[in-house]
Amino acid sequence: MPITDSGPGFTAAVNPEQLPGHDSHCGRGLWLTRTVTDHLTIATATVGAVVTLALRPH
Repeated sequence: MPITDSGPGFTAAVNPEQLPGHDSHCGRGLWLTRTVTDHLTIATATVGAVVTLALRPH
């Protein structure tokens, strides 16, 4: 299930494996997505980003 947008994209500092610090006001969405999916990839596009995720049927 790819999800795309036309925002500024992500920098190399974005790490969905690591929970953002308690003083961060944003940035938990990708971390939370990583914890509940079986597969997550983040790619920078020409404009924005492409996030692909997969869930196994239960």
